[in-house]
Amino acid sequence: MRLRQMFLAFSLIPAIHMSASAQRIFSERDETRDALAQARPVETAKASAPDEIAAASANASERANVSTLPAPVPTPLGNALRNKTYAGSYMDAYRILREENACSRFFGGAANAAEVLNRFAEQLKDERFDNPNVAVEMSGAVMLVRDNRTGASYRLFERVAVNSGGPLYVTPSPGRARRRLIGRFSTETRAARALILLHEIGHLVRGADGDWLLPNDGHNADLSGRNTDTVERNCLKQLTALKH
Repeated sequence: MRLRQMFLAFSLIPAIHMSASAQRIFSERDETRDALAQARPVETAKASAPDEIAAASANASERANVSTLPAPVPTPLGNALRNKTYAGSYMDAYRILREENACSRFFGGAANAAEVLNRFAEQLKDERFDNPNVAVEMSGAVMLVRDNRTGASYRLFERVAVNSGGPLYVTPSPGRARRRLIGRFSTETRAARALILLHEIGHLVRGADGDWLLPNDGHNADLSGRNTDTVERNCLKQLTALKH
């Protein structure tokens, strides 16, 4: 794995916008487009005698066969997750991403998607925010990661804070006149909480075109809502399969 570290003077602030029809997640504000380091060059062998040539060919064939095998999906964090309050939401997201399906393919495949989710979840720390509608904040130094197993690339932020008074903690009262939504899902549902985490992962994973899967939406509620819709569209079947 190749790591590169840089510092960005901005915050990634996912938040939830109160509305009678929708609750939006605000995500990052970041104009950085640093290229990642290239993958290490393929090793070549020199052979002069026929036996050496045959051996080199066999080794090359063996390496080629190994490289075509799918990367193993990392195991779930289990007890390594610091807080058990949102452990269920993490496991819902993990079970979605560990399988090869439309959702995991959107995030670069099961192995890559589960790996990024694990690294993100390992960083989660509880904080109390003034705004109860904010779910997660990411800020500070950014580490760019190149995964040589899958060829995928992603980034991690130095600080990833969960609002201890926010949507991943508080279950809204069913009697509230104005329901809060994440995409089409009410915040008290498993689908909504898994969607919060999947939205965040979309800001960490770099797509095939070199851009982050979800564009930076900062405090742009409309763009943040469209980003949530993008994740929901790619993961709708898996999200709706989660029981209330």
